[in-house]
Amino acid sequence: MVTIVTENNEFEQLRHYGLSYLYNLNDFRKNEKFCDIILKTIDGNKIHAHKCVLSTYSEYFEKMFSGGFVESNKEIVVIKDISNAVLNDLIDFMYTGKLITINDDNVEEILNGADILQLTEVRLKCTKFFMATIVDNNCLKIKDIGDSRGITELSQNCLEHALARFHFVSREKSFLDIDITQLIELIKNDNLSVPDEKYVYMAVMAWVKHDESGRKHLLPELLDLVRLVFISQDYLLKVIKAEPLIYSNPECLKMITKVTDHFSYKHGDSLSKIITNVKPRNKTKMSTTEYMDLPRAACKIPDCEFKNAINLFAYFDNFFIETLFTKVEWNFGMNEENFLKEWDEEWKDVNSADSSDESDQSDESGEERSHDESTF
Repeated sequence: MVTIVTENNEFEQLRHYGLSYLYNLNDFRKNEKFCDIILKTIDGNKIHAHKCVLSTYSEYFEKMFSGGFVESNKEIVVIKDISNAVLNDLIDFMYTGKLITINDDNVEEILNGADILQLTEVRLKCTKFFMATIVDNNCLKIKDIGDSRGITELSQNCLEHALARFHFVSREKSFLDIDITQLIELIKNDNLSVPDEKYVYMAVMAWVKHDESGRKHLLPELLDLVRLVFISQDYLLKVIKAEPLIYSNPECLKMITKVTDHFSYKHGDSLSKIITNVKPRNKTKMSTTEYMDLPRAACKIPDCEFKNAINLFAYFDNFFIETLFTKVEWNFGMNEENFLKEWDEEWKDVNSADSSDESDQSDESGEERSHDESTF
C-alpha cells in the first residue's frame, strides 16, 4: 500500500511534532528539568527556562544569549521592567503558542512586555484588542499608547474616531486630562466634526478651566485655532467676549476684536477688516441666517489678477441691495481655490472681473436678476 503525503499533510505533521516537542519542553520547564537559564523579576520570583526556546521566539533573548553581553554567561538574568505574572504568561506563549485572554486590565502590561521581548505576534494581538475597544471615553488614551509605542495604524484609528465624534469625546472626563499636544492636534484639524464651531471653543475652555492656574497661559495659542469667524456674532459678543479669561487676556481680546471688525464690515470699508484666510472645517455645519442678526456673504478682494475671481459685493451693488449684506465671511462650499474657478451659469457675465462686456446686459439677464433678487 502506497501512502501519498501532500504538502499540507507534511506541514501538519511537522506542526504536530513541533508542538509536541515544545509541550515536552514546557513540561521540563515547569519541572525545572534541563533548564539552562533562570529569569528573575524585580519582586524576587524566578522562572526557569531553556535558552534555545527563548532565543527562537524572542530577538531580545537571542541577542542577549548569543552576543557579547554579560548575561550570556550568567545562570540568573534579572528582567526589570516586566512583572512576574506577565513574564510568566509571555514565556508560556513562547512554549505553547497560547496567550492568556487579553482584557482591559492586562493589555497595557502585556503590550509593554511584548515590546521589550520583541514578540511581534503578541504585539499584534494587543493592537487588535485595542482596535476593537475604541470608544469615546478611551480613544485619546489609546491614541497616546499608540503614539508612544509607534503603532501608527492604532494611533490613526483613534484620531479619526476622536475627530468624527469630537462633540461627544470632548464631553468625556478623560478629555480634560489630555496634554496640550493632543488638544492642538485635534482642534487644528480640518476634519474635526462638530455641529457648530462654538463647540470647539467650549471644549477649549473646559480643558483650560480643568487646571486654570496651569493652563490659562495656553489660551491665546488655543483660541487662535478656534475658527471664530464661523461662530455667530451673538454668541461671540454675549458669551465669548464676556468670559473673564478672554477679556482679561490682551492677546485673546485682540483676536475677538479682529473678528468683530470682520462682522461689522460695510461696503467701502478698508479691506483689511475682511478675514479671508480661515476656511470652514470639512464636516462642520456652517452658520446660517436663521440665527444671525443679518445675512453674511463671501467676498474676494477686488482687482484680483484672476479673470474669473468672484467679487460678491460688486454683484450685490448691481442689484442695489448692498445694505442687506453688511457682514462678510466665506460662504458654504467656498474657499480660496474655488473662488478662482468658473462661476455658475446664473453668475456668468455678471460683474465679471473682466469688465469688457459689462455694458452688454440683455433683457434676459434682467429677468435673471429678478429671480436672484427674490432669492436674497
